[in-house]
This record gives sequence, C-alpha cells and structure tokens, in this order.
Amino acid sequence: MFNYEFFPSLNCGVICEDGGGSTARGDDDATAASPAPTAIHGVTPFMDLTEEEFERIYTGVLGGGTLPVEKGSASFMDASGLPGSFDWREKGAVTDVKMQGSCGSCWAFSATGSVEGANFIATGKLLNLSEQQLVDCDKVCDKTDKASCDDGCGGGLMTNAYRYLIEAGGLQEESSYPYAGKRGECKFDPEKIAVKVANFTRIAVDENQIAANLVHHGPLASELTFYHEQ
Repeated sequence: MFNYEFFPSLNCGVICEDGGGSTARGDDDATAASPAPTAIHGVTPFMDLTEEEFERIYTGVLGGGTLPVEKGSASFMDASGLPGSFDWREKGAVTDVKMQGSCGSCWAFSATGSVEGANFIATGKLLNLSEQQLVDCDKVCDKTDKASCDDGCGGGLMTNAYRYLIEAGGLQEESSYPYAGKRGECKFDPEKIAVKVANFTRIAVDENQIAANLVHHGPLASELTFYHEQ
C-alpha cells in the first residue's frame, strides 16, 4: 500500500505551483477496470539495493507530519469540469528528469521543480534552477516540528525550502550553481539570483482539490511515501 501527502504550491507574484506536473483522474465508476501495468523493468542503478539501502541513500523528505489546513493554505476550488487527464510537461512547464545521486536531496529537487513551474507560468521562461544552493545553504527548520530541519543530503522539507528562498531573496540557476550530489560550503551569490519567491501555499490532502489546483494554477510539489506489503 502507499500513502501520499502533497505539499503544495508555490506563488511567484501570481498563483502557481509544482513538483508533479501531471495528473490523471480515475473513473467515477468504482467498477471500472484498472489499466494494465506499463512499466518495463531492466538493469538499473537500484536493482541490487535492499529497500532499506534505497531509502537511506536515495530518499530524504523529513517528518513535518500530515499538515492540517491552516493560514497560508490554498482556498477551496471548484473541482467540477476538470479534464480526465492533464500534463504540464506538454505545455513546457517542467524541466527534464534530474538525478539526485546518492544524496537524500529529493526535497530540494521537488522545491526547485515547483519554482521552475511557477516561474514558467509567470514569465513564459523555463529555467533550470539550482538544487545545490538548497543542499549547501538551506538550514531552515519546520515551524511546528523543530527537529525537521533542512540538512543537505540528510533530508529536508519543501516548505522549509520555500521559507529559505523567501528569506535569502531567491534562487540561482543550475548553470551558476551546479549540482554536486553532496553538501559543501554555501556559495550563494545574491547577484546571480534568477527567480524570487514571494510566498507559498498548502493544498488540502484531497484528490479533487489537488487536481483542481494543478489544472488551474500549475505543477505541484509533492511527497510520496510508499509502504511495501510482504
């Protein structure tokens, strides 16, 4: 089984969001047949890892808990009339797939992805932004769970990353602050800021609200936690 929790949206002056750029909504008929699996499995860098090794090396979203609707949360949206499927990649709002390597920095990639999508919707320009800036420089802690602090390859939270970007003044491009796959000295240069973050909002953990916000506002940052049943 798997549980999923979405950490919403990013606003760049206008309302926009990201991380996962597409959605497919299920048939309302509970009896509708599930589509056959389409994944093709072969030789990958992960095939000889145990579940514990994969989690330790390649994941990194910290606690923070399931977040209630609170101040700063997105307002309720009308979810009627949404398309059966929607993909922001087809509209140019999502950069190519990136590889975090053996660094628990998935939180940084999710955060930069949301900023990239928000900036594209606001400006029409898709920029490849720097995860390494977050890995090196962001040490912000969650407001309610003080033990959940952004810690480079040791994990972090997208919401913490947004707060850091607001406080720091913005985010550099990947070209000026390239990804190294490990934590190093903070080399953030305010003169090279490519995108500024004004604020962010959370979306309720409700599939209709997630779909409505994705379609109407933009790609969303999300956390997926999977549990394997023996």
